[in-house]
Amino acid sequence: MKDVKPNTAKCKDTIPLIPEVTHEFEAELLHHAATFAAKTDLRYYLCGVNIRKSNKGCIIEATNGHMAILINDDSAVCAEKSVIIDLNIIKMI
Repeated sequence: MKDVKPNTAKCKDTIPLIPEVTHEFEAELLHHAATFAAKTDLRYYLCGVNIRKSNKGCIIEATNGHMAILINDDSAVCAEKSVIIDLNIIKMI
């Protein structure tokens, strides 16, 4: 029988780090956009609000496949990466 060594790997060694993405905007805009997002859809990208960088600020957008909203917030600060915020997270804000 071989000697079994305990797993000594640490989380930081086995789980890739996700780079921090920072977006600064009015939380109220998330709630406005969330009314246009799908509530029960298998496509995860419809069940949330997308935030992406624009020329001067952020674009906050959502759709349920039938109607859509696009909010251009020039006073916001966005990272280069686009993010989708799930509706369950938005409810907690």
